[in-house]
Amino acid sequence: MRDQRAAHLCHIAGTGGPTGGSMGVADWVTGFGQRGHRVEMGKFFDYLFTDKNVIDFADEYGLLPVTDSASAAMESDPG
Repeated sequence: MRDQRAAHLCHIAGTGGPTGGSMGVADWVTGFGQRGHRVEMGKFFDYLFTDKNVIDFADEYGLLPVTDSASAAMESDPG
């Protein structure tokens, strides 16, 4: 999958043509422990941030991984 990710990305305009740089992305995932669902939220976050899910998401959208373990996995297997 990683070798295909660049196919759907567009180039960012620079002063002399497409730039080699990239744009940053910042997202927040939050959960609130109200109404007795703290355990369920914890299980969801544990699932959401598994290496497989983080790597799949990063590959799909051409992003950097958000966890140390997924970053190390991607570094050891650059695809």
